Amino acid sequence: MAVSKELVLSEIQRLAKENGEPPGQKRFHRETGITEHEWRGKYWTTWTKALADAGFPPNEWVRGYDDDVKLANLAGLVRDLGHFPTDSELGLWHHADQSFPSLSVWRRFGSQQKRIAMLIDRYKDDPAFADVVAICEPLVTEQITKESVTPRDPELDGEVYRLFALNRGK
Repeated sequence: MAVSKELVLSEIQRLAKENGEPPGQKRFHRETGITEHEWRGKYWTTWTKALADAGFPPNEWVRGYDDDVKLANLAGLVRDLGHFPTDSELGLWHHADQSFPSLSVWRRFGSQQKRIAMLIDRYKDDPAFADVVAICEPLVTEQITKESVTPRDPELDGEVYRLFALNRGK
């Protein structure tokens, strides 16, 4: 038996009334047994359009965390841990507290070194975060020191290693 447009609309409205909000596609299917292929491309192209026909406004996009909020969260975690968190610690913290940004959010900031630099840059002049900056600054200094001894001239690349190998053979 074919599923009618009217049936889908009435089921959306029924579920919305029961739950206080319109259902998502998965809940709609789970609670009605009506599959996506029974309505998509037949009556509507998207679930949002089906909801609109049922009298509901489109879903709003979830906005990401503001960078200041993210950095404040990260600073708080650095303070709590007493060290800059590893990616594993960031992931664990998010699973323990869903309001804390996920690891994928932190990875969009870039490498761990970039995150450390951003944190220092944001809070270096804020006395309330002096402890956080003090934890982070040595980490950047270590990286800068390592980078400063890395050969940058393409003609010199490998020379340090050849010299090391020659001296080691003595």
